[in-house]
Amino acid sequence: MPDGGGGITRVRMFELYRTGDENTQLQHSLGLQKGLIGLANPSQSPLFLQLRAEVMAGRIPRSAKCSEMATSPGHVVINPYTATEINWIK
Repeated sequence: MPDGGGGITRVRMFELYRTGDENTQLQHSLGLQKGLIGLANPSQSPLFLQLRAEVMAGRIPRSAKCSEMATSPGHVVINPYTATEINWIK
């Protein structure tokens, strides 16, 4: 749907989160609930300036209040929290 006539189109996405073992639907992402997503390298010190975006966030955090969109898939990674949540690692 157009955004106020400015020519910008918005897309709404609806996600269903499921457990990997039982395929049981969850009400929310565990990472979103715990605030664990958003940083490609959550153990980096200092925490900012991150160089890549975490796939669930899609944005590269440059500071605690500023981020920018990743410009290509090469600038996006899956951090260990997301990989664990989707059962890629244990």
